[in-house]
Amino acid sequence: MATTKKFAQMSTKKLNALLETASEEEKNEILNVLNARNAASAGASAGTQEGNGAELTEEEKKAIAAAENGAEAEKAPAKEKPAKMTDEERATLAEKLRVEAVDHKCQVVPFNSIDWVDGVIVSVIEEKRTNKVMFAIKTDDGRRVVKAHDSKLIKILDETVERAKRTRGKKAEGSEAVNEEPWTDEEIEAAVQEVIGNVGKTVSYPEAGAYGQIAENASTVTGRIVSLVPAKRSKSILYRIELDQEDENAPKKYAHKVSTLDTLQIAEKLDEVGQKINEAFTTRRYKEPTEPKPTKNEKEALEYATDMLEKAKFQLEKAKQLVEKREAALASAKEAYDKAIEEGKTFDKPEAETEEQPEAEADGSADLM
Repeated sequence: MATTKKFAQMSTKKLNALLETASEEEKNEILNVLNARNAASAGASAGTQEGNGAELTEEEKKAIAAAENGAEAEKAPAKEKPAKMTDEERATLAEKLRVEAVDHKCQVVPFNSIDWVDGVIVSVIEEKRTNKVMFAIKTDDGRRVVKAHDSKLIKILDETVERAKRTRGKKAEGSEAVNEEPWTDEEIEAAVQEVIGNVGKTVSYPEAGAYGQIAENASTVTGRIVSLVPAKRSKSILYRIELDQEDENAPKKYAHKVSTLDTLQIAEKLDEVGQKINEAFTTRRYKEPTEPKPTKNEKEALEYATDMLEKAKFQLEKAKQLVEKREAALASAKEAYDKAIEEGKTFDKPEAETEEQPEAEADGSADLM
């Protein structure tokens, strides 16, 4: 049952509405509250006009104010969530930011940091999956950071930087022509020698998201460098990395990363496994070419085919002997089993192994070897 104190905290409008459905006892309590408020209001009016009369206590004023405010809050419509951007709105915003923000200097707080660092906004990213527009930032210390365009952890400055324009094929005015000479074997070998010591080492790097950018909460990928791949078009060496997986029986996965990538964290030394991988790679790359096998003439080919047939017949004979041996063992086991059943023996619980059983197992293992 509601108490007078609770009714005293309700608005006058709500109390009047409750009179229609309240019980007799509750109606009396509600009327007492309403009468007290009417008397207080009348007394306040009289006091204003005549300078005397009853006034509400501070507690009554607070209770009535809280009740009226609660009623107003119920009437006020709930704040609507901001509407989700459409693809067209996202594209328009991204284009606007490319004009207004790209190449501007900025200050940003990188992921897992509390310090502001200087950098430059190098591009704008449209993340269609999350429907966000983000800034790709290159900090002055060489890191790459991605921030939402409305993040409070980025400050865009008015100062801009001028980046060198990359040209392909044609010579830009005031600059040297792009070198399109082929990468020679000698240059490839020199590049390989610079990083061959890293083959076999463990490596880790942050997982890149869309457009190759690294997000703030990017997970770390670990693996081991198992080989080198020369990329002649870009004149660079790629690390072939075997990725670590939780399931050891899962198919192997690989990634290729440029050897000059600054986010790669390569172990300083080779462990025992890495040493073997490095030695195997070096041997495979620099092994001396073997002499080609001489081609057999007709007589040698006939002799070789005859010899292979004899060997196959010999293996077939051994297989037949093994099958006969296994058939005899099966017949003996079946006979012993039938005899045991006739004698009323049950096999609900396993019997202790006999001395003959290990001999049979050992004999089978030797045949498989």
